[in-house]
Amino acid sequence: MVLLTIGVLASMIPYLQHQIEGMPLGRIQDIGTGQLKKIFTDDIDG
Repeated sequence: MVLLTIGVLASMIPYLQHQIEGMPLGRIQDIGTGQLKKIFTDDIDG
């Protein structure tokens, strides 16, 4: 079960990174770097 969870997390992070890289810079600024950090650290890993 743990390996499955790690595998899912390992595939989610690059997927989300790719999605964010394709977003317009203005949208990223609207979201804010703190919220993006929260998504990657707290929401995914938590």
